Amino acid sequence: MKAWSADIIYYAARIRAMKSQLISPASMEELLDANDVQVVIEVLLHSPYAEAMSEALARFQGAKAVEDAVTRHFSATFQKLRAMANGELKPYVEFYLLQWDLIAVKSLLRCRHLGMSDEDAQAMLMPGPTLAVPLLRELSSRDSMESLTQALALWNPELCGCLLKQLNAYKQDNNLGMLQEALDRAYYVSGVLDLRQDAHEAAQCLRTALQMEIDRINLRMLFRLSQSALEPEARVSRLLPGGSLSKLLLRRFAEAPSVADAVEVLGPTMYRDIVERLYEFLSARRFAPIERLLDLLILRRFHRLASVQPVSFASFLYYAWAKYNEVINLRLLTHGQAQHLPRGRLREELVYEQTVGARH
Repeated sequence: MKAWSADIIYYAARIRAMKSQLISPASMEELLDANDVQVVIEVLLHSPYAEAMSEALARFQGAKAVEDAVTRHFSATFQKLRAMANGELKPYVEFYLLQWDLIAVKSLLRCRHLGMSDEDAQAMLMPGPTLAVPLLRELSSRDSMESLTQALALWNPELCGCLLKQLNAYKQDNNLGMLQEALDRAYYVSGVLDLRQDAHEAAQCLRTALQMEIDRINLRMLFRLSQSALEPEARVSRLLPGGSLSKLLLRRFAEAPSVADAVEVLGPTMYRDIVERLYEFLSARRFAPIERLLDLLILRRFHRLASVQPVSFASFLYYAWAKYNEVINLRLLTHGQAQHLPRGRLREELVYEQTVGARH
C-alpha cells in the first residue's frame, strides 16, 4: 500500500470539504428552469458566494452583479487552493494553477487585439490565482499591444517573457495566433518536457492534464482549419508537440475526406466518448459547444482518477476544474437569461461533471 505524505492527506481532506460546497447539477437545473437572474442572486446569497455576492450588489445589478461576484469568488478560491499547498505538493499546485493566469493573459491579448472598450473587455476577462481582478483591470487599460506585453513580461517573466520575442512578428502580420502559440509553448509544451523525468504521482497527473490541454489546442486548430485551403501537412506543421494524440493520428484527422471520417479517427483514443457530439457540432460548424464538450471530457478524466485515488493530486485537479466549470456555468446562465436566450441553447452549453457518459 502506498504511504501518503501528511501534506497530501491534509490537502485532499481540505479539497473534499470544498468539493461538498459545489452547486449540484439539480440546483443548476432549477436555476435554468427559473429563467430569472434574481433567483440566481438569491441562491448565491445563501451559498459560499454570499460575501462576494453581497459586495457585488453594492456596485451592480442583475447579471453584472452575478458576473462580478462569481468572478471574484473564483479568484479567491484559487488563491486559497494555492495558499493551502505545502511541502512536496506546493510547486505542482502552483504550476497547474498558473494555467488560469495563462487563460487570463490570452483574454487580455485578445481584447487588446480587437481594440475592445474597457467595459466590453471586463465582460470577457476571468482572473487567475495571481492575476487578480485589480491587476487584470489595470492591464486591460493598456492602450497598445506593446505596452500590454511589456507589462505582462514584467509581471511574470517566465510565462510571458516569450511575448516580447514575438511582438515584432505580431506587428508585421497582425496575427494574434503568434502570441498565443508562444504562450502555449512556454507553458504546456515546456511543462510536459520538464515533467517527463519526474516520478512523483503529482507530476504524472499534471503531465496528463497538460497533454489534454495540448490535445485541445491541436484539435481546435484542426477544427478551424478543416475548411481552409491549407494542405493537411501544412495544418499538422502548426500543431503543438507533446500531447496524447500522436502526430500520425493528427495527420490522419487532417487528411480525412469528411467530418465523419475525421471524428472516426478519434475512436480508439480517450476522446471516443464524445465522437458523436463532435460530429454533430463540426457538421454544423459550431465551435463554441465543442469547447464545453472538451471541458466535460477533462472533468470526466479527473473524476475517474480522483474516484480511484481520492487521496491524490487527481482530487485537486478534479476540484479545480469542477469549480472553474461551476463559475463558467453561472456566467453563461445569467448572461443568457439577461439576453433572453432560448433555454435549449443555454442548456447545451452547461456542463456538469456528473453527466459523465451521458448525452445532455
